[in-house]
Amino acid sequence: MDAIIKFFDQLSSIKYGWYDQNNNLHEDLKGNIFYEQYQMQLPSQIIANNHAICFDICELEREFFIKQKIPFVTILALLENDNKYPCHTFLIFKLNNKYYWFEASWQDKKAIHQYNDVKSILLCIKENFHYFTKDKKYNQKNIAFYCYSKPKININCQDFFNHCLRPENKIRNYSTILK
Repeated sequence: MDAIIKFFDQLSSIKYGWYDQNNNLHEDLKGNIFYEQYQMQLPSQIIANNHAICFDICELEREFFIKQKIPFVTILALLENDNKYPCHTFLIFKLNNKYYWFEASWQDKKAIHQYNDVKSILLCIKENFHYFTKDKKYNQKNIAFYCYSKPKININCQDFFNHCLRPENKIRNYSTILK
């Protein structure tokens, strides 16, 4: 667990921001420019640039957990609400028969949260998603979770959503995750 905590502490210095296709830094998601211009960074770029969003950070986390040979999944939480799709990506890992929500990008929830099962993690995220979206008017039943594999390098926003939101990625049974 010491290596995981050290890695988490390293991620704490990364600031919120994303890079467009022309390598310009943006520190917010306002307007359609994110959907039109976002380009996922490589893990090495995240470290060099010291800015990332959850999509990027999950790929840096993926690289770390693969090297550590620790079982994990990356998940996209999606709020389907009035044709707006606020979402967040995060990683869950399993160690010593415990499950951990490794949260390095959601500012208010940054931590390594320990749980007894995956269902408890996803329920906690559902209960707190309004803090992430800054919108308390949503139905928790409209939050869907998708397990997704490593996306292509330098993927854009639409292709990332297409990759993650495939019907077969939708989590329907919590008990099958990380068993």
